Amino acid sequence: MQRSRVNELMSNHNPAYKRAMPCLFKVSDDASSITFATRQLLVLITAFLCSALPVATAAEEQYLVKPFREIDRDYISQGLQRVDNLLSRHFGVYLSGDTQLDLSYLQRLLDEQRVDSDDLQTLQGMGVALGEVLRQERYLKWVRYIDPEGASRALQLTHEDYYVFPITLISRRASVGAKVDVQVLFQRALNNIDAYIESQRYQ
Repeated sequence: MQRSRVNELMSNHNPAYKRAMPCLFKVSDDASSITFATRQLLVLITAFLCSALPVATAAEEQYLVKPFREIDRDYISQGLQRVDNLLSRHFGVYLSGDTQLDLSYLQRLLDEQRVDSDDLQTLQGMGVALGEVLRQERYLKWVRYIDPEGASRALQLTHEDYYVFPITLISRRASVGAKVDVQVLFQRALNNIDAYIESQRYQ
């Protein structure tokens, strides 16, 4: 299956695939430069070295999608709880389930620097909250996405081979001091999802 990812729009996690390394040398075809036996030996050595080098294969690019476990559901709940704790402590409010209101809460936490740039747990909790907003807007569900680079928690478009990785959307930017516009991240993700849905109507 062809994998579709919205990064960062997405992720907790964008896999970088291994590239095949070139063979280290070629065997000369010039019979005058080496003996036949030596050339045959070099052919065998070259074949062995090239076969042992890491290469990107179709199997490496495959992935599995599995249902959430209890530990995964706990992770989502704990992330939302961290955000609620911050909102309650600083603003006296909680995540409401209202899209625009919750996006504004997340933005205010960032604008007023209520989260340290090295507090990845809380920043990723904010990514969870952003994911929940996306989930409610576009018929998405949380799944475990497993590929050769590891396992991620992702949102899957229901009945489609399309995945969004929201958990690191905010943390990847905020942790390096970059300006984060939560509304832009949300709208871009939404636009990408809608474009994908539209493209499937003609297939």
